[in-house]
Amino acid sequence: MEEDKYSLDSLKIWKGAHVLMLIIHKEIQKFPEEEKFNLVSQLRKAASSVANNIAEGYGRYYFKEKNHCFSIARGEVLEVISELCEARDKNYINKRLVNKLISKYSTLVKMINGYIGYYNKKAKKHSNKHPSS
Repeated sequence: MEEDKYSLDSLKIWKGAHVLMLIIHKEIQKFPEEEKFNLVSQLRKAASSVANNIAEGYGRYYFKEKNHCFSIARGEVLEVISELCEARDKNYINKRLVNKLISKYSTLVKMINGYIGYYNKKAKKHSNKHPSS
């Protein structure tokens, strides 16, 4: 089916980012009200941005565009990790859960790096086939 090629559910890297985003969105509901427009908002946006940039990169046609989106996703992962550390240090979230999330995000960074490497190789291979005039 034509519409199946646009399904993200079969994309392991997006699925992982999506699940982590859902966990974070659930946890930040427990944060104090005074963090609603600060840490809560930042974590919500950064966690969503990881999955969204992976999806956008996957959907891009050109290798350079794909890698740009994946690089943004990687940066957002580091932002999420930093914000999780802040939440942990302010005792808004269980330390064990933070460690688990950081571990899963670290694995996600490795997967993102793998995609970037893969598309860099494809781009190089593709450029070797079409020498410029």
